[in-house]
Amino acid sequence: MLVFGFPYTALVEYYLFKKVPWLMPFDNWLNRTLVVWLSSMLLLVVISLGTRPPAAERIRGMIWSWDVAKLPEAERERNRGVRNLFLWWSIFIGIMVALYAYIIWFQYAGPGAAGAKL
Repeated sequence: MLVFGFPYTALVEYYLFKKVPWLMPFDNWLNRTLVVWLSSMLLLVVISLGTRPPAAERIRGMIWSWDVAKLPEAERERNRGVRNLFLWWSIFIGIMVALYAYIIWFQYAGPGAAGAKL
């Protein structure tokens, strides 16, 4: 499947956003990436629904659960405060949300907007 990724990306990059009239106003990397991600998720669901699930004993231990995420008490004590994974994950997610918000603002309301005065 990976072999089809590069041609599909080229199709989205050089054909869909350049030739399809209703996609042409949205020709930027953020929107192209969204189209590729949505189509990948759709393909993932279709393939998952179209294939037989593996036997439960074959996948035991591979499926994530909250039980797997629990740290031993000694590790929980060591990883408090600035060593807390949830803290750093939250900071990272906050930065990503801020970056995406800035990009969207820049494109639609800021200096990059189609009607912006130069």
